[in-house]
Amino acid sequence: MNKFNTRDFEWIEFLPPSSIPLKQKIKNILRTTEKCAIDNLDLDLITGEYQITLRGKLKNYPVIYQH
Repeated sequence: MNKFNTRDFEWIEFLPPSSIPLKQKIKNILRTTEKCAIDNLDLDLITGEYQITLRGKLKNYPVIYQH
């Protein structure tokens, strides 16, 4: 199982739609998430097209303290 690297956020949106790499990165994000919730869900009942906005927190993400 591949882990999600936060650097992937820089280029994940440029992957081809429905591509295997895009699907793998989405799965890796969800596997590496400790908390996840849907912020927004839109569904077109005619076309079946949907849009989901997720909000989450990555597991073991380093906490940076500023002094």
